[in-house]
Amino acid sequence: MNKFRLPTALILLYFLSLSSYGQVNGPNANDIIDQVRNDSHAIYQENVMDSLITWREQLMFHFDNPVLEEGTPLFFKAYTLTGPNKIRATLSKVLKVELLDEENAIIKTQYHKIVSGMAEGSIIMPKKLKDGQYTLRAYTRWMQNYGEDAFFQQRFLVSSQNIKPEEDRQTEDILISFYPEGGTLVHGLKNRLVVKATSSANRPVEIEGVIVDGSGDEVAVLTVHGKGLASTFLSPVNNEPYYLITKSGKKYLLPEIAKEGAVLNINNLDENKIKVRVSMTDDTKAKKVLIRGIKGGIVYFDKPMPIKQASGMLDISKVGLPLGAMTFLLLDEKEQVLAFRPIEITAANQLNISVDALDEDLSNSELVLKLRVTDDNGNPVRTNVSLSAVNLPTDFSDKESNSFEPLMNDNMVWGDIQRQDRFLRDLQAMTMTNSTEGLMNPELSRIDYPFQKGLNLYGYAYDLNNKLLKNSKIQMVNTSESTILARELTTDKEGRIRIENLDVTGENDIVFRTYGGDAAARLVKIVPFENSVNGMGSTKTVFDATKKNKADKKVQSPSWLPIDNTDVITLSEVEIKQNKLKRQDRTPSLYGIEPTKSVLQDFERPKTIPELFLGIAGVQVIGLGGLRPSIRLTRETGSGPILWVVNGTPLSQPATLVDIMDLIPANDVDRIEILQDSEASMYGSRAAGGVVLLYTRNASSLDNIKRKDGQLKFQGYEEVSDFKSFAQQLAKKPKKFQDKRTTLYWNPNIQTDENGEAMIRFTTPLSVKQLEIKTTAITEKGAVGSARISL
Repeated sequence: MNKFRLPTALILLYFLSLSSYGQVNGPNANDIIDQVRNDSHAIYQENVMDSLITWREQLMFHFDNPVLEEGTPLFFKAYTLTGPNKIRATLSKVLKVELLDEENAIIKTQYHKIVSGMAEGSIIMPKKLKDGQYTLRAYTRWMQNYGEDAFFQQRFLVSSQNIKPEEDRQTEDILISFYPEGGTLVHGLKNRLVVKATSSANRPVEIEGVIVDGSGDEVAVLTVHGKGLASTFLSPVNNEPYYLITKSGKKYLLPEIAKEGAVLNINNLDENKIKVRVSMTDDTKAKKVLIRGIKGGIVYFDKPMPIKQASGMLDISKVGLPLGAMTFLLLDEKEQVLAFRPIEITAANQLNISVDALDEDLSNSELVLKLRVTDDNGNPVRTNVSLSAVNLPTDFSDKESNSFEPLMNDNMVWGDIQRQDRFLRDLQAMTMTNSTEGLMNPELSRIDYPFQKGLNLYGYAYDLNNKLLKNSKIQMVNTSESTILARELTTDKEGRIRIENLDVTGENDIVFRTYGGDAAARLVKIVPFENSVNGMGSTKTVFDATKKNKADKKVQSPSWLPIDNTDVITLSEVEIKQNKLKRQDRTPSLYGIEPTKSVLQDFERPKTIPELFLGIAGVQVIGLGGLRPSIRLTRETGSGPILWVVNGTPLSQPATLVDIMDLIPANDVDRIEILQDSEASMYGSRAAGGVVLLYTRNASSLDNIKRKDGQLKFQGYEEVSDFKSFAQQLAKKPKKFQDKRTTLYWNPNIQTDENGEAMIRFTTPLSVKQLEIKTTAITEKGAVGSARISL
């Protein structure tokens, strides 16, 4: 293939820059880049295409429940795998989860933090959920470089109607689709044919039948596999029509028979290799043919196919191939497609997980499970395991309308990866396309979506008089239930800001301020861009500043569009974390402690912060009027660094007077207090050199300005739902709601001990009829395991 080559120095510089995105803690935290680069199957980054192969991210999910219900949470655990060897680690820190309706309109969006290659959470299904197809989609920003086919997608069929018996479904209108293996039924060759049957309501329908020729003679019988899929083998003759005759007597015409061509047969049942067989008609025999494995325009396998007497066989290792659906092409010497075959590559089980019920009496209020994880050699494995226990209806089956219907994509929904399951997934992959259209995409010449390590906020900055603030210094203060985050920035010449890598959870109130003589001039209103990172470098449009932000409207991280860094301001971080301040009419002294010394700001004639310290006895101001003033406290406070506390929030040490001046405008200072001796002892050794408490003016002192006009509600990472709390809340509801409860237990973070074991206890209601227990685990090195038992 033609390769777009970048200078080696540029490639090295690009990947060296990625080191700043490495994980802060957890497995593979400091050496993920080395691990992927040193992968024995990785390709040296000669070009963008090779980079995408080497750094490919893939998702695997474990859902708690195979049934989608309105108003109830769907709990999940996501694993992010990177590189050809699929280690459980990633440079991405943000997982985006979307819920789409039948028309692919997004009805809910969430962001989840990825830690050590894992993310967990839940998504609550909307109330009054209409019948139809719903899709849960998940991806990282980096995965957008591969196109939507790389996203994790899981389809749910929601139906409020009672499920019809199988015999009644046969009376519905049935859509029959034919999928010849290799793409075409070829004269004189043994062809495999997959048949898919769905009802008018898009439900899979089990169908039985036979294949007959034009004379009505039976030539083949369908083998039923479940989920509306069946298959058979036949050797058709050119110019002869063939029909499917169903058990109900309906007749369907098979696709036209090609006079010449090739058949591509693939056996994908082995966990470690793919067996390929090629048959060709005499008129199609080529001097040279290739087998090419391709996905999203990226070639993962390309090798000549040995052909003798119009047939050939080849084994292909699965090592280094991406999970999910990919397509193998049979090409002649002119690279014309002779045949094609989609397949589904699933993860091989490398861990053995056993789940034993120590008490299988479901009428007992408590169920005790013993979980054990070992490797292929029987050695115990200490790892993180997720486990779900679901109370399924006694008549539930994977064929019913409320069951998961996986979409064949880059990823997989977790389940028992056995030969039968792998065979069924492979059949489903074959039914996803009847052509090679869209497979031969042009090679990429650039990477538009870099790895992401936090949430983003983009917007225009205005004061409360609706004046656009161009080239202005802005201070951002973010408060949530547990943290304060302060940052400084300067708007660009168009009055725009870009705040990146926010690490906040839940709903956050963000206040923006600038320098000014009154509150209306100091407070800043941000009008966010909803979806324009690229637009920040090109658009000249100024948004309507008079359009006020609704206080109850939450702003999310914007859509992930290709990055353009032209004329964009990125904020520098000043201080992070500590407790949120409680707003009152007047800020009291911290913990009610009477300060040793204090000074108040004069709002009529405000002083600078160094000048305020001149009014406190025992405080020496050094360098007053200079660029870097400092203070020194008297020896009575002890020796050591000074601890600075702003509105009750201790700043990380060492902080200086210059840091405080950069963080807080002098006009916003209410008063300064000094703690000495025993009063300072509450802070321990951090306060060895004394404590300086600085209080800012609160909302009541801002000249009756509507503070909400200068405040933005930002939705951070979705808070991880606690299943125990959910179960306790459900237990308080009327019995009719409790009876609908299907998930009895969910724990995404069970840690096995040095013996590879863990004990799990949970209560079960007396109404349990059929309990399905499912476990999943992926180690940091990418070893995969799963188990499922029914009680």
